[in-house]
Order: sequence, then structure tokens, then C-alpha cells
Amino acid sequence: MYSMRINVMKSFIYYSCLAIVLIPVFSTRADEPLTVLFYGNSFTLGSGSTEAQAIGGVPGVVGQLAVAAGHAAPNIENAAASGQTLTWHLSNNLAVISNPLDFTEAPGFQWDYVVLQGYSTKPTHIGDLNQFRTDLLALYSQVHTHSPGVEAVLYETWARQPGHSVYTGTTPSFPGGPAQMQEELRTGYDQAELDVDLAFETDCAIVAPVGDAWEATGWDNLHATDLYHANTRGTYLAALVIYGTIYEESVVGLPKVFAGLTTQEAAELQEYAELVIPRPCGFVGADCNANCVPDTREPDCNSNLIPDECDILGGSSADCDDDGIPNECERVQTVVWFDDFDSDTQSEWTVLAGGAGDSAVFHFDYGERSIPSAPNSLNGTTRGVKLEVNTAAGSAASSGICIFPAAQTFEGDYTLQWDMYLSWEAPESTEHACAGINHSGTRLAASGEIANDTDGVFFAVAGDGGVSRGSYPLDGAIKDYNAYYGVNGAQPVRQVVPHWDNGQLFPGEVFPITVGDPIGDSLAGTPGRQWVEGEIKQEAGVVTWRLNGETIYQRENDSGFDSGKIMLGYFDHFPGQNTTGNTFIIFDNVRVSVPVDDRGVLAACMTGPCLSGSCTFLFYDAACCIVDYDADGDVDLLDFAQFQMSYTPPPPALHFAPDSLSYTLEQGDIERKIAMVTAEDAGVPTVDLIAVDDETQASPAWLSFPVSVAAGTPVAMDVDATGLLPGTYTATVTASASGYTPCTLAVSLVVEVSATDQTMLVDFGGAGTLTSGETRYWNNVHTDNMDGVMILRTVSGSMTGMILDISTGYGFNGANPNGTTSPIAQSDLANLQYPVTAIQDSLFGNDVAFNGGGFRYGGDRSV
Repeated sequence: MYSMRINVMKSFIYYSCLAIVLIPVFSTRADEPLTVLFYGNSFTLGSGSTEAQAIGGVPGVVGQLAVAAGHAAPNIENAAASGQTLTWHLSNNLAVISNPLDFTEAPGFQWDYVVLQGYSTKPTHIGDLNQFRTDLLALYSQVHTHSPGVEAVLYETWARQPGHSVYTGTTPSFPGGPAQMQEELRTGYDQAELDVDLAFETDCAIVAPVGDAWEATGWDNLHATDLYHANTRGTYLAALVIYGTIYEESVVGLPKVFAGLTTQEAAELQEYAELVIPRPCGFVGADCNANCVPDTREPDCNSNLIPDECDILGGSSADCDDDGIPNECERVQTVVWFDDFDSDTQSEWTVLAGGAGDSAVFHFDYGERSIPSAPNSLNGTTRGVKLEVNTAAGSAASSGICIFPAAQTFEGDYTLQWDMYLSWEAPESTEHACAGINHSGTRLAASGEIANDTDGVFFAVAGDGGVSRGSYPLDGAIKDYNAYYGVNGAQPVRQVVPHWDNGQLFPGEVFPITVGDPIGDSLAGTPGRQWVEGEIKQEAGVVTWRLNGETIYQRENDSGFDSGKIMLGYFDHFPGQNTTGNTFIIFDNVRVSVPVDDRGVLAACMTGPCLSGSCTFLFYDAACCIVDYDADGDVDLLDFAQFQMSYTPPPPALHFAPDSLSYTLEQGDIERKIAMVTAEDAGVPTVDLIAVDDETQASPAWLSFPVSVAAGTPVAMDVDATGLLPGTYTATVTASASGYTPCTLAVSLVVEVSATDQTMLVDFGGAGTLTSGETRYWNNVHTDNMDGVMILRTVSGSMTGMILDISTGYGFNGANPNGTTSPIAQSDLANLQYPVTAIQDSLFGNDVAFNGGGFRYGGDRSV
């Protein structure tokens, strides 16, 4: 049984190593830089991370954290030497105590702290615990002689990574694994701490339990590739613990320091450091909310020198939406596009499916599946869009489906929000819900195994946690939580998401087990079998992905995709097929909002939105009273946005005149018609034009026009029927301009058979499957007229001088109805686009006895 040191935040008075000084340490140091001496080896130097070494290893990170927290920059001497023990430092490295090399000391300077890190196995049974304790006490004594008030911070190191050779083989050094090794390290450093305190009869030493923090993470991707040094994450966690131990402060909210860390990774590692820091509330200074974080480090968005939390609790600022941000600091968001699927809006969406087994059903009544109304649905409606992938309708293979609002594009700062219900049933394969922004709407967004050409910025999450349970390495493979940046003409680039496995701490807190789904309960750490609210926000060049209000991933958007269409999707990374009908996703209440300039109204009327009172808007010539517009029982920012929309006109719209064009052409003909795009406000913005063939969802080769024009300029719309088979073709042209609501133009083309075409088409078959009603005329020879003479007509229906004469007695025996009804795609027969009635049957004759005798065969002649 191995124990672990976990400390609870508490306030207490700590006394200096000088027994005669009985005052809190930081009361005399708060505004002066600390002096800190580091002794150690590669674990202090950050040798497992080039990024860490570049900024001075653990000492360099500690210094940066101190400055970021508002402290004077500490004077740090990094006396660590790679591969060395404390014994070596005692023999070779004492000069720095009185003569530091990394900063210029003031006359008579004293060390405030000395950080002591021993060889990583020395305190264990495979090292020499007694030598470690003796050396540490001796080295501290040398520093204490120079600086009697110095405090010893004992840098407790970490166990090797699971899988290291010390845990394997027939006679492992630590058969109990990392827990045993960490327990021995912990005991060794605790004993060394006691040695120092007993020797000087004061509380002069304290352990910085770095290894304990590592153990709390479950050894989660902290080691370098050699399985014992620290990588960037591990160095950052070590520095957090040492910083918190020295400054006696919480580390929550400190910067990530390393470019290779995400904000979310830093926040998670700060939580683990917080678990073990010995004195997180030992600082002297204001702490208005008693959360062990100095007020100077708390968010103060309105710069009134009161932390936002205390500002709101004290009533000096209002917080309508209860998000912890004073109203005067918020940007009001206005919904500019919305689809709740309560009506069938399929025609307004572009659907890209990877295969026949992938489908989208709009206006789907999910209430019939016993799924309750979505969180943001009004009046309890239960309509949404249902996506399925890799079903029995297609072949068993990895695949996906994406949908895009066809006429909607967004740029700048905007937010996509949605409700989703991710259903799954074992043992079917694991699927990912997908959502993204800044897409072209012409590429399938999914994992690299499914989509080799994608764009935009998108995110995916599995509903059942079945991808990588217990899999922590940052190996680039698909996980339960994924972020992707598209690359034109290449596979999407997967980004590291720190909470990528459902078994980790953070996802478990966001998604506890829920009950009530008709298939079964959810799994902890997964968003399946429950309604989840999703959000992707693009603001000031940073993209943030949230689920149920919690930030899952955030990163500066350097992908090159900063505007475009929104996307909802669903993909199956694995070939296992979904056959029960219980594996799908429902999307509902999809909306896009943009920040609007409230011109200080929210701040001026903060008592109005919050208390449903009345107030005068400075730029409206009327008094107003904000009420509960959405009838949710309170008056908040959503109500304010609804109120404001009634006063703030929507963006001016573009209009096509006419809004539709129809062409009827013979094969090979060309025709031009004129349309015009005008702006509602009489402006002359540059208008971008793009067309999509309604059937193929590709750019129509038969339609051409300028890619951009100035509003009010005639637009030549050219249609070319060359090479087109007879039939009807349709396309939608979308006109868009920055700051304007887009508009669409419907274009239809009917291609007729050329009157000069002398082609004749003959359908031989049964009397019940005649070919008629086609654009091209068909001559039908069937079992009721196969013993006569037929005058043939061309494909346009014109009479010819050709006849088909089948002599009586020498006709056909009968009809064969078993021909193909679905020619091979792209084959010669398929490309002719003949109707099924013409290719599925035929007439047959034979030159041997058949059906009781006779020799029958077909014959024809022409005049």
C-alpha cells in the first residue's frame, strides 16, 4: 500500500528560519525581488524539452510565472549541472553561494530560498538514501551559513514512466510500479525535510511535492521519450509546484509560458499542482473572496481595482446572465441566423455524404424515439435533423456526412451554437459528432482516413468513449476528443486536445453518468445519450470549442481559414457497420450570433435588464422597459439582445432581379440572359457570385458568369447546352457581400433534342414496358406488334423514310424482361442515360425448335 500527499488549502502563519523573526515571510518581501538559488541536475534544467531548456528550465519558468503573477522579477541563480548529485555540488559548486553568476548581487545580499533537487534514484532503495539525506543537509548548511534566513525548498522528483525497465523483467527494481517508486521518493524527501528542521531547530525546510503532482495526473504524458526526464508538460507542472511552494500562492490562472502548451493543458496542470502545493494561502495581501488567489491576480475587466467576482457579489456591478462577468464588460451577441428544423429546411442545406450508407433526414421527429425536447427548443418541440453513417444501405467502411447552410457565410467574430443528441448502441462501431466553421461547403470534413481533401476548422467527439480508453500519448491518432485544421488538397491536420480520453478527470466532470435514454445510461466522460449544448466561437483570431459551457479546446486560428460556412457532421472512423438504427446524431436549434455594439447601453441600463425596470437609452429617443422576452423566468442578456434587435435593423439585403432565369435550348445551343444584383441600401459593394448544381452539388459546367461584380451592374448569365443530354438541369447562384444579407438566383435549363438529329431509338421488349413520355422519341417494338411493319421516327419525333418490317412467321418468340435496371456507373450504357423501360427487356428469337417446334427468327428490310 502506497500513500500520496494531498494538501488542503488553508491559511496559517509561517515563521522564518531565524527564530527571533516572528512575522509572516512575505510581509517584508511583497514588493522586493526574491533571491532564489537552484541546485540540481537535468531534472532542474528541463533536459527532456528543448522548449524548456530554451528559457532556462524550471528556474526560468518559475521566474516567468512570478512576473506574470505581479511579483517583482526574482533574482535566480541556476546552479544545476546535468547528471550530477548533491555530493558533486558540495565538492565543486559552492562558489555561487557567495558569488552568483546569473545576476549582479547587491552588497550583503542574502538568499531567500535554496531549491535542492537530488539525483532521481538516490532517495530510493536502488540508490543511497542516507547519502542523499547527508548531502542535502550539508549543502543547505553551506547556504545557511551565508544566509541564515534562507528557506530550503526540497524539489521532490518523480517516478519513471509506466513501462520503464525498472518495472519490468523477471526481477524488477520496483515490482509495485511507479506508485512504489514515488512512495520511496516521497519518504526520502520528507525525511530530508525533517533532518533540516531538527538540525536548525526551526521550520526551515519544506518539500515541493512535484512527484506527487505527477502521480495525481496518472503519469499523463509528462515524461520525455526516454521515460524518465520531463517533457514540456512535465517541466511546466514541476515549475508550477515550485512556484506555488515558494510564493505560497494558488497557481490557477497563471500563463502557459510555453507555446507548445494549450491554454486548456495549462489550466489542467494548474489544477493538479493546486492539489499538492503545501501553503497555497500563505501569502499576505487582499483576498476578497477567500479563494487563496491574491486579488491582484483576479480578473478585473472594468479596471475598478475590485476583482469581478467581488464586484458582482458586492453589488457594485451587475451580472445579468450570471456568467461571472460584469455587464459593462460584455459584448451583446445578436442571433443573425437560426434553424430549429421545425419546418423542412432541407432545400436550404448542402448535404455531402461519403457513401450510400450515409444519410440526413431533416424535420425528423425525435420525440418518436422517446428523446425529450432539446434544451433551446421553444414550446417543447421535438424536430431536428438526424444524421446516420455507415448503415446497411451502403458497404461497411469508414465514412461520414456533413451538412452546410447553402446560402450562409460568416466572417470576423461570430459564434456557432447547437444542441446535439449523440445516440449509440454497442457493439456497433464508435462514431464522432462533428461541427466546424470557415468551410467552403464543398469538402467532406472528417478524420484523415475518411476525407483526404478538407478545409475549415472543426472539432469531433465520440459518444461512447470507445476510441482510446486509457490512451494518453500525443501520437496524432484519433481520440475521443479531436480538433482538426483543414488543409486544401491534403488530409486535415489533427491538433492535440488535452482532454482527449473519456477516462480523464476533466471530461468526467463535464459529463457525469446520465440516465433516461431508451437505449441505456451514458458513460462518464462522454457526451452520448444526452442533450449537449455545443459552441464554437471565433473571436479576435482565436477559436474556442465548448461543450456544456466548458472549454474543451482553444487555439489561435493560424489555419488560413477565417471565413466561410458553418458545418454539422457525423463520421465513423471504423468499418464496423451500424445496423440496429440506434446509432445516430440529432442536431437541433443551430444558430449563429455576432457581437453588436451596444454603445454603452448595457452598462448604462444595468438595473433595467437585471431588475426588469425601466431606463432611458442614450441613443434612443424613448424610455424602455426590458421584459422577459423568451419567457424563461428571468430577464437577462438574451432578453436584452431581443429588445435591441427591435431597435437595431438587420444588415441590408442583396436582391437578384429577376430572382429566377429559365432557358430552353436544343443540344449544342448557347443563350445569354441578364440579371442584376442590387443592394437594399443603394450601396455598391463588391458582390461575389458562386453557383452550385442542385443535383451534383458541384459547380455547373453549363452555366458561366463573372465571379464578382459591383452591385447595380448587369450580370451576363451564359448557358451552353453543348454536350448535354436532353433533360432538365437546375442550379442556384448565391450572391454575397461583406455586411449584407446574401440572396439567391434560381437557374433552370431544359435541353431538347435537336430537330436536325436523325438518330432513331428502338425499344424491343414486352408490351407492358413501353418507353414513352421521354424527351427523346422511342420507337416501341413489342410482343403485340412484332409481326408487322413500323415507320421509324427520329429522336425528335419526325417521320423518316425508314421502315422496320418483321415478316409474319419469322418474328420473335417472346420478350425477356430480365435485363439490367442499373448499369455500371460511368459505363457506356450508363452515360447514354437510357430509361429503364428501354434497357430492362428485349425480344428474342431462335433457330432451333422452341416451345413445341418451329424455326423463328427476326428479319428487317428498308426502302
